[in-house]
Amino acid sequence: MMQPYFRYFLLATLMFLWLPTIQAAPRFPASLDGLQPSGLRPAATQGGFTVDPTVRETVRLFYNTVYSSSENVDAGWNGDITTCQAGTTSSEYQAATSRRVNWYRAMAGVPANIVFDSEFSRKAQQAALMMSANNRLSHTPPSSWTCYTADGAEAAGNANLSLGNAGPDAINSQFRDAGSSNYPIGHRRWILYPQTQFMGTGDVVPANGAARANALWVFDNNIWGSRPSVRDDFIAWPPQGYTPYPTVYPRWSFSYPSADFSGASVTMAKSGSSINVKQESYVTGYGENTLVWIPAPYSDGQSWAQPTADETYQVTVNSVLINSQVRSFNYTVTVFDPAVKGADFIAQTISGSDQVAVGQPTNYAFSTVNDAEGYQWRQGSAADYLAVNGAESGIGDFVATISSDYSAVSTDRPASGSAAYHLAHPQPVDQVLLLNKTLFVGPAGSLQFSSFLGYATPGQRALVEVSEDAGQSWKILFEQAGNDAPESGYTTKSILLTEYIDKTILLRFRYQHTGGSYYPQTTDNTGWFFDDVRFIDVDVADFSTPLMADTPSTFTFTGVNVGRYLLQVRPLLFGDFPGEWSTVKTVHIESDGAIVLSVSRSGNGTVTSNPAGIDCGTDCTESYNQGVTITLTATPANGSTFAGWSGACSGTDVCTVIMNAAKNVTATFTTTSTAFQSAAQTISWFYAAAFSRTPVPNSSLAGYGDIGGLVFWTQAYLTGEGALAAYRGDVYAIADFFVSSSEFQATYPASLTQEQFVTALYQNMLGREPDAGGLAFWVGRLNSGVSRGVILADFTNSEENRNANPLRKAALISYIAFIDADADKTITPEEAATWLAAHPDLDGAVVD
Repeated sequence: MMQPYFRYFLLATLMFLWLPTIQAAPRFPASLDGLQPSGLRPAATQGGFTVDPTVRETVRLFYNTVYSSSENVDAGWNGDITTCQAGTTSSEYQAATSRRVNWYRAMAGVPANIVFDSEFSRKAQQAALMMSANNRLSHTPPSSWTCYTADGAEAAGNANLSLGNAGPDAINSQFRDAGSSNYPIGHRRWILYPQTQFMGTGDVVPANGAARANALWVFDNNIWGSRPSVRDDFIAWPPQGYTPYPTVYPRWSFSYPSADFSGASVTMAKSGSSINVKQESYVTGYGENTLVWIPAPYSDGQSWAQPTADETYQVTVNSVLINSQVRSFNYTVTVFDPAVKGADFIAQTISGSDQVAVGQPTNYAFSTVNDAEGYQWRQGSAADYLAVNGAESGIGDFVATISSDYSAVSTDRPASGSAAYHLAHPQPVDQVLLLNKTLFVGPAGSLQFSSFLGYATPGQRALVEVSEDAGQSWKILFEQAGNDAPESGYTTKSILLTEYIDKTILLRFRYQHTGGSYYPQTTDNTGWFFDDVRFIDVDVADFSTPLMADTPSTFTFTGVNVGRYLLQVRPLLFGDFPGEWSTVKTVHIESDGAIVLSVSRSGNGTVTSNPAGIDCGTDCTESYNQGVTITLTATPANGSTFAGWSGACSGTDVCTVIMNAAKNVTATFTTTSTAFQSAAQTISWFYAAAFSRTPVPNSSLAGYGDIGGLVFWTQAYLTGEGALAAYRGDVYAIADFFVSSSEFQATYPASLTQEQFVTALYQNMLGREPDAGGLAFWVGRLNSGVSRGVILADFTNSEENRNANPLRKAALISYIAFIDADADKTITPEEAATWLAAHPDLDGAVVD
């Protein structure tokens, strides 16, 4: 067993040495000497942003584009502490730092056009070197310091100073202003000082483990100039309107020029209910006069909790003395998760022809996005992604961004084969394996992998994340925090990707350190191991370089080869920062003068054509000349019958199509055995039990809900092959998949005790508390090693659940939609709903 003493002894040392710190901010300079900008301005400076924080989607996009673009930028520092060479950082890193400064200023409503002056930055670079070389901070460093220079000392007196981080991370640290000496939030006040036009940055980013450092030069010769116009008259952080939770810190602030806050007070309410606040001592001498407070339940140094829903706070600042008049201010702040789209999000779509002749330029229109300053579009293709990434051949389709102390491929603990992927924390920074594929998600898209979390603290988290905007922002699909003990073995994790149907995404596995102690070992029982990464109903997409759209709402596409093309569009926001890609528009390119016939299947069977061309099975689209008559023949597989055609054909005879336009035909096959009926019924009940919903029609997916999921899992149970072979004939395996999904975990978290889990099943499925005997029975089975998936399956099939489950009626809709009691036709979802509405007596029925 890992010894806690070793862990905490080692980590206390590490955290003591490298915990990011900032010293109290500099006060107003005594004079303007040395504050005149040189006029030499790095081209890398980026700013000029304006944003309306009262619009949630605008702020979400501003965070996910401009703010996120400053994350994980390579510093490219070329200095050397041992020889006192201050060096420089890359222009991209300097631009990222300036973007972070200007992002905060734009959100706060002050001019967001800060320019980094080259001379200020040169001197600040010397200051950062001194801080790193001496592993301490001082605004008045003595000449006895290692790597001392007069320019560095000058910059130290005119700069916010950080040790332990640099660049954009240092700006965050200064804006947070944590620590007992930073209660006046002086660093934040200088970053938001409205008069400032020029700053400078110095950053030391050693690769050898020495402390990172930043010096942000914050004074220029405009310091005593006239105050420019600001958006809200006052300056607050967080500002009124919407603010992403990662940038909300325990110390809230309210600034007003020349105001007297000595007798002021602040009150707060969350969603109308009062909350306690702790006011910090009032101090002047840093930027504009400012009132600072900490709302309950937070304390200095904490991170703001990720909200499960938008959190609205009402703020009232009372008794502020301004020009001999007492004033009060009221405003509202809404803290939100920028990974979650709000009610004001409107998905971007493309409209136009589905079939186009080869070489024919065709216009496509797209919906617009608020705040967009331009649009890009791209074309691509897709193919089945059948690979199983198991590390036997090395890193495979992943790209590793990890510490150099270990390998991301380990032979110590494979789930199968001879190797697995491994992420650990020899250094307490993010460890990432990015899947180097653009994925195109189908109707039944899902991710499956084997996972083992070894020794890890609650501050070490295993994450699977998805990005819709080419990696600029990420949303968590799966997360598991450590509990200071390793798991007993691998478990299969399954993640449904239904939220991303017809979209392109990136995926990454990230081992995160959120703070506090951590296990730094890289042994076979420490960190996160995962293996056998595979996808179901997911393609890998390949796209061309994005092109600018012809107009603000159209682009022209020309297909040069026959086949399927994927089209997408995205906005350019706040200048030239790209947003997320739209839903895919699929276009079939046909030969000149030809028309495309597309065949789809539901169930087990094949469709062939005369003249030849369609053999679906494998070839389900074909181009035919204008006016040709095509005969389609449906052949059911063993154990199935042909139920009929839909689309361009109807009935159950052979389908005859005259190609006077592009045609789409669907052949539906149903299994004749009672096994299909039983499987479809059981899967419907799983939806009700696991997700408190069923695969019934809804408006979210063009009127078909998760009907595809019902068919998919029913067929997987009956005839699953390849990646689905594990589910063939095994209802418990399917139940385990449902249990491991993120949707199930949202209702039944893995952290629930066995008793809590069983109690939740009773409450959600039966609408009552468990009786003592039933609770003991189910908990006993769980404690004996039976999985929660098995319990879900058995509980679902219990007679009481089938009679009492309030979702039985909706489950029956899904059942009737596919299993016609007369077996003479296929009932559509809409027909099923109408049919059931006419049979209210079935409200209490059990589906047998």
